[in-house]
Amino acid sequence: IFEQAAESIVLVDAETGALVEFNDKAHENLGYTRQEFKKLTIPDFEVIESAQAVEGHIERIIKKGTDMFETRHRTKSGEIRNIRVSSRAVSIWGRDFVRSLWFDITEQKKAEQKIKDYQERLRSLASELTLVEEQEKRRLATELHDSIGQLLALCRIKLGELEKMTEVPDTRSLVQEIEERLEEIIWHTRSLTSELGPPVLYQLGLEAALEWLVDYM
Repeated sequence: IFEQAAESIVLVDAETGALVEFNDKAHENLGYTRQEFKKLTIPDFEVIESAQAVEGHIERIIKKGTDMFETRHRTKSGEIRNIRVSSRAVSIWGRDFVRSLWFDITEQKKAEQKIKDYQERLRSLASELTLVEEQEKRRLATELHDSIGQLLALCRIKLGELEKMTEVPDTRSLVQEIEERLEEIIWHTRSLTSELGPPVLYQLGLEAALEWLVDYM
């Protein structure tokens, strides 16, 4: 069972830190032969904790009885692997040892990082989309205010002049009807401009925009 286990299993001497026993997975996963691995101690391939920190960690496991944590191991070739460690203190012939199972979670960490990168990219795209949408709203509001709005206002003035010039009742009535429809168009145009964001807000600031809105209402 010890050798057939899918995970790396090691038995560490709590006093010396020596690897007393281990299965083939333990040394194979780090790229060492059994003879090479037997000469090592945890600090020889531990990446995160220093030798002193490893010693203190072993002492805490002996006192606490168990521990589960994540760390990193360096293979013989220099590759860094993410490891989840499940440790338990054991006593054999009155001597303290730590039995640990090492689960290689490198691929899991890579997958998690890809998800985080993807989520960050989505947030970035959402932010960019919001900015583009706001810019487009501003462009449309400016176009409505500066071009269409001005043209409609000019048409209203011209119709007013035409109404004063004509003496024919039917023509005057028709002009008045056109003026009413034009007023509706102007009102809807201003309403749409307000919803998109009044250009005066971007040009002159909030105070001027509020004054514009009061006059508009």
